[in-house]
Amino acid sequence: IDEAETSMWRARDVIGEMMDFAGNFPKTPITTIDLNDVVARVITGMEPDLPESIETELILHEPMPPITGRTMQLHRVITNIAINAVDSLRGRSGRVTVGLSLSKVSRAEQDRCLTGFCKAITGDAIKLEIRDNGPGMDVEAAEKAFDPFFSSKGVTRGLGLSGALGVARRFPMGLTFDSTPGVGTSFCLYFQPADTDASGHVKTPMERASSLGTILVLDDQSEVLATVAKLVRTLGFAVIEASSGEDAIEVAKASRRIDAALIDVVMPGMDGWTTLQNLREALPGLPAAMMTGYSDASLTKQRAIDLDLDLEVLQKPFNREALEQAISNLVKGIALSARVGAE
Repeated sequence: IDEAETSMWRARDVIGEMMDFAGNFPKTPITTIDLNDVVARVITGMEPDLPESIETELILHEPMPPITGRTMQLHRVITNIAINAVDSLRGRSGRVTVGLSLSKVSRAEQDRCLTGFCKAITGDAIKLEIRDNGPGMDVEAAEKAFDPFFSSKGVTRGLGLSGALGVARRFPMGLTFDSTPGVGTSFCLYFQPADTDASGHVKTPMERASSLGTILVLDDQSEVLATVAKLVRTLGFAVIEASSGEDAIEVAKASRRIDAALIDVVMPGMDGWTTLQNLREALPGLPAAMMTGYSDASLTKQRAIDLDLDLEVLQKPFNREALEQAISNLVKGIALSARVGAE
């Protein structure tokens, strides 16, 4: 079941990234990422297709603090760079070494960083190096390495390094590059470790904000309502459930102890938009996230703009991490709502 679920989320992420590249799909959720796991999956997945003349060496770092980001974007960067390393060795014997380490970012690395993110990293950085002992690049080739219209291999397989750099800038992550003719090429990725406590537990946005309260969950489908409510409770919040807009409004009028709301957009009778407007009449400034099954969540966001409503959007299906991120974005609203109630 775990493997099936992992495959399902990865398939959704792949499709999302493809449509995002086409410019018509929202970003995939930001989640907590185990770099050891992602790197191992990428490299072991490539090994069956490698020529016998090319060896791989994988150096993991245990324990490794997690990072936060979009898994599929990270997968794309590592894959593109690793493929570039393998392609540089085609027709010859060689080795591709992929290693993870934890260390301070030097001044030289900051100066060579192509994304500028290295200077923003505080404390130790997680460093991922992908190195090959191929022919390397001369100065002219190195200067054009990230040009999407340049290739020293004659045959290309997509945007390659230019695509990796574009994703690295959005992730964000640091990226440095070094190549010496006759020695080989090295790419280094730098990440900011996620905020953790002394035991290594990743602090959730709610734990960092210390602003837990009560959340109203509204959905007309009983299975969805029960599942979302359960997930919200695992994040440390109390939950009030409602299966219709009318029920939600009655609850809001009867109880002032609601700090935020998760509202389904499409429901029979009173829809999510009308419900939200009525809820905010009873509870001014109520932070809210709209849950939508539409394939393009940007339509929901545009509707919110048209109605002058400040809110978050959760696209179905979503997992616990996506839900947590949406609620974390409501933390400021939760604090404001609490002050309004107190006044």
